[in-house]
Amino acid sequence: MKKAVLFIIFKREELTNRVFEVIREVKPPRLYVVADGPREEVKDEYEKCMATRKVIEKVDWDCEVKTLFREKNVGCRLSISGGISWFFENEEDGIILEDDCLPDKSFFSFCEELLDYYKDNEKIMSIGGFHYGEPCTKYSYYFSSIMQCWGWATWRRAWKYYDTNLEKYSYEDICHKIDKIYKDAYMRRHWKDIAYMMKNPEIQKERKVDSWSYTWTISIIQEQGICIDPNVNLVSNIGWGIDSVHCLDPDFYLANTPISSIDKITHPTKVETSIDIDEYVCHYRFSFRNAEEYIQMLEYDKTQLNIQFENKVKELDTKIKELEMINSELENTKNNIIINTKTIINKIAWYIPLKKQRDKFRDNLYKKIGI
Repeated sequence: MKKAVLFIIFKREELTNRVFEVIREVKPPRLYVVADGPREEVKDEYEKCMATRKVIEKVDWDCEVKTLFREKNVGCRLSISGGISWFFENEEDGIILEDDCLPDKSFFSFCEELLDYYKDNEKIMSIGGFHYGEPCTKYSYYFSSIMQCWGWATWRRAWKYYDTNLEKYSYEDICHKIDKIYKDAYMRRHWKDIAYMMKNPEIQKERKVDSWSYTWTISIIQEQGICIDPNVNLVSNIGWGIDSVHCLDPDFYLANTPISSIDKITHPTKVETSIDIDEYVCHYRFSFRNAEEYIQMLEYDKTQLNIQFENKVKELDTKIKELEMINSELENTKNNIIINTKTIINKIAWYIPLKKQRDKFRDNLYKKIGI
């Protein structure tokens, strides 16, 4: 094996060790390891993180090991995307595995061959190792617009388009590209919703989303890039459970999927994506909603927006009433001042003996002070 591997770990020692053992079998010449720091508020996490990092000390082959171990926790998105950027500061291309992505040995040769095969085709931006369900084609792999992050590979030339907050792209431009790629209304709505969320940190916080892969997928869509996925599954996600950041349900149908191998690669004759395959991938890989589910989701969002709107209206009504009360108090104060002022002027005017002069004095004074 000639390519470098980036291994992303955190606190799951047992899973990390299982994936490491497969890496150990293929013996990459360079191994980069990224680990986020422990969260202070999570009990025993420091000890778990330190124990997990010790797995890397088991490297016993001729290998250059580089580590990026963070002392403080920066979160999933920044830790992983920052680690990948660090990786490509040192490598032109490479293979990326997280601690819960258990690969078949052939995954590495699959990625290695395709990294070289498509190194000069800048339209190809990602090589995935995950596939769910039946084969999609007679070839060893197929093309898709959707990136698979459970074991993958890419090039520095592609990763340069990654934009953490999608600041380089306007939402309108992203929507235009989505409409250009997808014909299905629900797929369009799905990815537009993802794009809108990833451009709005407040929504991410509300939905508890801390994802780098959504941003990477939108970046690929924006560049009209193409992704490669194997026709059989080469990587199984074994990390489903309570210790996972995103994959919590151990009984989910994508958990612990069986893996196969690809011994000899048969290349497709054309480099082009398929709308049918994209829809298939969206449905199974991302639990893509059917029309009824999507309508329910939109109705829920509509209800939440209505509630927020009604709450804002109530707040405004309260503010208006407060302003009306203040205005009423000011008006009463003004009237009292006028009455008191007139009383004082009248008292002064009575010292003038002639009525005509007294009235003239009073009227002139009223006029001067504006009452």
